[in-house]
Amino acid sequence: MRKYGQLDHSFWTSDTILSLSDGGRVLAAYLIAGPHTNMIGCFRLPVAYIVEDLRKGFETVNEQLQELFNKGVCRYDNKTKYVYLPNFLKYNKLENPNQIIGAAKEAGKLPDNVEFKGKVVEKVEQEKTRFPSKFPKKTETLSEGLSKGSETRTETETETETETETETETLVAKRKKNQQSPENTGLASWMWKHIDGMAPGQKKPNLENWAEDLRKMKEIDHRSPEDIKAVFLWAHNDDFWKTNIRSPAKLRAKFDDLNAKRINTNHKQAPKGKANEDFSGKTYTGTPAEEISWL
Repeated sequence: MRKYGQLDHSFWTSDTILSLSDGGRVLAAYLIAGPHTNMIGCFRLPVAYIVEDLRKGFETVNEQLQELFNKGVCRYDNKTKYVYLPNFLKYNKLENPNQIIGAAKEAGKLPDNVEFKGKVVEKVEQEKTRFPSKFPKKTETLSEGLSKGSETRTETETETETETETETETLVAKRKKNQQSPENTGLASWMWKHIDGMAPGQKKPNLENWAEDLRKMKEIDHRSPEDIKAVFLWAHNDDFWKTNIRSPAKLRAKFDDLNAKRINTNHKQAPKGKANEDFSGKTYTGTPAEEISWL
């Protein structure tokens, strides 16, 4: 069972949370304990997802995100669509060294262009100090330094080891690619059945390649299988997009645009807003996150 993403009881009595609007409090709780939250408090969350999950308009969501930003509750990178909760780990402690190792891997997987990746990695590293016996500080003794200095290696040996390491990494990558999970291959087959159903007799694609594209959508883009299916089915039933989205690669390239169109179609009653409003670059001048009693 997932342990992270829990609301501490102090959330409801915090001065910061009480100062928010009703909608702001709901959004804050959603970010902390919602379906997209992960163990490090930094995850990809396009505004369109919030609009669909909370049944709100784009303009309302953007206004409430701005409110949380002003209060130091969260930061949002409009370019990569990642959200960051600065004090998430303060109230969702990593309980043991294995969780810290997992969190470090999760932080390392964040795209390099996420503006607050460095801060997230730093926060996770700070957690290691709670378990000094498991994560001792790396110090080099004088004898170790002298020993390293006395080591001599030929240029040929170094080149050989480098080549061996490269070959091993390549083989591992190929093996991983060729061993797709049943979920990925099943999703690829499901997608092909829908596409082939429009015009039977088409040349069957390489479903292993399709499964690999779907793996990237899940692991790199953080798309859930449910979201992938929902967006694909919407495109498949659209007169224009059904002839353009005919592979996972095409779906991946247009995913955000398609998902936004899907949500707008499903919620026409929602007020039209500024779906792409960029508030991530604004300077936060409120109370520093570290000084806020809750988030």
